[in-house]
Amino acid sequence: MSKPYKFKTLSIVNQGNDQKQGKDDELTVFTTGAGKTIDLLFKDGTRQCFNYSHLVTISYENEKQEDKSKSDQLTLDGQGDNSSVDFTTNTQNNRIIKLTFSTHTVTIKGYCLEPLYNHLINHNIKSITEHDKRYLSMVEDGGAFVKEIKIENLENVLNL
Repeated sequence: MSKPYKFKTLSIVNQGNDQKQGKDDELTVFTTGAGKTIDLLFKDGTRQCFNYSHLVTISYENEKQEDKSKSDQLTLDGQGDNSSVDFTTNTQNNRIIKLTFSTHTVTIKGYCLEPLYNHLINHNIKSITEHDKRYLSMVEDGGAFVKEIKIENLENVLNL
């Protein structure tokens, strides 16, 4: 008699689905691990990948006052008085990371981005995900949150 054969690919798929269950409540801002590229995931579902070998510089700085907009204010509904929490007043949490590649500049805006920066300088980031500000409540206190990723051609940045 023959024994039933278990396909390894099926068990891998099933294991992956089991791991995803129960983690829907967590917000993934970035993933770490050894890799040769950074995958940028945008709110609209588009993605762009950059190779670490083309990375020239990384800067980590406070978000300047003129960069901040009214859209950074979150309104707390159900309070009756429409009070708002302004995350722009705490300059320590509002950060910008600029990645300069040989052909593009990537600007990442968000809150508490120091862990992301530390992984970037070690080339240890696999992906960075941009999220809408409405998901900010899902982030733990002091947790990283990416609110905007902007990619510009280096020619446009340098006005060539």
